[in-house]
Formats: sequence, structure tokens, C-alpha cells
Amino acid sequence: MKERFFSLTPPKVEFSLHFGSIFSSRFIEHLSSYKRIAIITDTTVRELYGNSFKNHLISSGFDAYLFAFTSGEERKNRNTKQEIETFLFENHHLKEDLILGFGGGVVLDIAGFLAATFLRGSPFILLPTTLLAMSDACFGGKTGVNTPFGKNLIGSLAFPKALWIDTQMLLSLKEAQLFEGAVEMIKHALILDHSLFSQMEASPYFYRNAEGLCKWIEKSLLLKAQIVTKDPFEQGIRKLLNFGHTIGHALEKVFNYQISHGQSVGIGLMAESCLSYLEGDLDTESYKRIIEFMLNFKENLIFPSLPSVEALFEYMSYDKKARKGTPRFVLLKSIGNPVEANGEFCHTVSQENLQSTIKLLSNGQITHFKKCYQGNNLSPSL
Repeated sequence: MKERFFSLTPPKVEFSLHFGSIFSSRFIEHLSSYKRIAIITDTTVRELYGNSFKNHLISSGFDAYLFAFTSGEERKNRNTKQEIETFLFENHHLKEDLILGFGGGVVLDIAGFLAATFLRGSPFILLPTTLLAMSDACFGGKTGVNTPFGKNLIGSLAFPKALWIDTQMLLSLKEAQLFEGAVEMIKHALILDHSLFSQMEASPYFYRNAEGLCKWIEKSLLLKAQIVTKDPFEQGIRKLLNFGHTIGHALEKVFNYQISHGQSVGIGLMAESCLSYLEGDLDTESYKRIIEFMLNFKENLIFPSLPSVEALFEYMSYDKKARKGTPRFVLLKSIGNPVEANGEFCHTVSQENLQSTIKLLSNGQITHFKKCYQGNNLSPSL
């Protein structure tokens, strides 16, 4: 048989971003092309808003049905997805019917993955309810579930029809929950925008004012959009968005998700900045600024001593950026300026520098990251 080769043009990805109340007439008008709506949420959001939101949709003429799974990262798994799929089949959910992901990052990741695979693709809209979800998780198309081997190892890239951000949802959150989202916003500044990081330095607790967060959320999403629109399928520059996450995700796993995603990535930002410094990429002044800034939040970044350094290294080897079992990292040259080499944005590092970095965080004291610039036998390998 003669060999044949085919070139397929990737589908054009378009979606809209809206700020406003999900109980408004404008939101209802946005849904007017759908008749049946499945709301996917967790038990926390269901009790706060979910039931009243479902009733609002029903009174507006939609056939709405709601599935809520127990809140928590531990429910972000294949079993939960299968339970929701069964619920959709039992409710005769069709391919043209809408899936609404209504909740924080865990809910949005599962709902998006569900929509990507249910009947080989169904329309979905995301309604984030946490600052973490609004400033990062809702945008970019990454969906998936966790496995015993690590976070987000099974999933899909799937883009919603729309994102709808209602900042009134943030009024129910505690300070620690708001900090979760601030960490991802700080990450965006560190990899992409020195000026935004300087603004954050001048107002480190910007995230505590829920009423004024729209401008910060919009800035963060626009920075992420610069990357996602260039590389929606994470073939190159989009890997920058993983800064802090190689170590962060491994920490989540080694502590069995008893420390939060925001905590883990916050520690990961400091650790991978330290790694950048030890590798000789990040200058001393920039490294010092990052660590001193993150120490504003030391009460949010308390965590126990590592139960197993070996397990942490093992989970890093499972990371999706790893090559042949060797973890790779996004590194910084300066604030807002990541390391790029021949079109690569993830890099291997020396085992010695990685071990030194892990040693600094192994006892749960993030203040130890100051040792690098205080002359405690941890100088860059130049």
C-alpha cells in the first residue's frame, strides 16, 4: 500500500471573558442558546450558592440539574469523573446540552475534563468561585484529574465557550483562601512582568480587598493570555506557566494534599527561585527581592518537615515536564525575565543544586531560603 500523509489545521479556539453577576439578566441572556444545563459543583459551593443558582436557572426557563461532589483535592480523581458521567447519562444529557463548571479549581478541572470527553466533546462554561480559579485555573484549557502517581497526570486541553467571573463570590472566602489565588498572580508577575511585581511589592496584601480585585484579576489573566494565545497546546512558551509547580506539585503529593495548592506553589516559587540563583541564572538582588517579598506571607506558608525527601524526588520525576525521569524546571534570569535556551523554557539542573534547594525546605522553614544570599556555604555554581 502506498503511504499517505495528512496535514490537519488545528481548530480555531475562541472564547469570551465576562465580569458580572451570575444572577443577572445579562448572564441569562448569555445562556439563551441552550435549553438544558448540567451544573457541576462541590458540596461547599452547593450550600453557599448552588441550590439558589439552580433554582434561578429553572425560574428563567432552563431545565437545570445539579451534581455536587464532596469538596477537596482528594476527590479530583477518575472515580469522581465517572460518577458525574453516570449522573449525566441518567439525566439524558445530550451533546448539545451545556455543562456549567461552578466552583474552585478542582471543580473546574473536573468539569472541563468531563466536557472534553463526554459524548466526545460537549459545550461548557466555567464559573469560578475562588480567587485561584478566577486568576488562573479558569483560563487556558487545562483540565484533568489526579492519580496516585501525581497531580493532573490524566487530562485534556479543552476550552470553554465562556468564562464568567462574579467577584461577589470572593466575599465568602477567608484570607488564606484568597492567598491561594494571589500566589498564581505573583507567579505571572515573576515570569512575565517586572512592573506588576513592583506594584505587588508596594501593596503586598492586594488580595485582601475583594472589592478591588477586578483590576488585579484582569491584569493576571491578560498576562496568562499572552502566553496561552501563542501556545495553546503547551509545545513551548506555555511551559513558563509551570514556574514553581514542579516542586509545588511534588510537595502536594508528598503531604497527601494536606497542604493546599496555593501553599505548595508559594513554597515552589521560592524554591525554584533559589534553584535559579544556585544555577547562576538569577542575580542576587532579584533573588533577595523575591524571597523578602514572599516572606510577607510566612504565616500562610507554614508546613511540616518533609516526611520523605526520596518521595519528593520520585514525584518530581513523574512530573509532565520531566524527560526520561529527570525533572525539569522553569528558571529565572531576573524578575519578569525567564531563562530560554534554543526555544526551550524548561531546563535540567545540577543534582547538587537541586539537593541544596530541597535541603533548605526539608524542615519546613521557608526563612532558610535567605541563607543563599547571607553567605552560608550556598553560593551559585557559576
